[in-house]
Amino acid sequence: MRHIARRHLYEMIFVSLALVALASACRHTPPNLSPAGSLAWKQHEIQKNLDLIRDIAQDGSNVTPTVVSVDDARKITEWHRSAIIVIHDAAAGWLATLTSGLQQLKANLSAAAQQKFGPYIDLAVGVVKGFTS
Repeated sequence: MRHIARRHLYEMIFVSLALVALASACRHTPPNLSPAGSLAWKQHEIQKNLDLIRDIAQDGSNVTPTVVSVDDARKITEWHRSAIIVIHDAAAGWLATLTSGLQQLKANLSAAAQQKFGPYIDLAVGVVKGFTS
């Protein structure tokens, strides 16, 4: 019974993230923004998706029984902190750096966490790539 409830929870989270990711990727920068405003808008849209991955990891490690190991939640939280710094610095190539960081995060997680977070990370990569095109 617990397995079914967890699976249902993951399915609901995945659907929610997929909808957020698609909405973010499909939306275009509002035309009335200055270049600085356009950059800030893109950064905010990307950050919302990254915040969701971090929030899921932290919530999953704070329930009993844990759904996400504390070690994996820590890795995701530390990655998130670094990603936000990259976003806010907005140095040349920040989108590529962010994409690379997402891929490295996925590779550094445990096998169980890769299975749980892989689709979310792939969606976040899609959102980032949506802003590069």
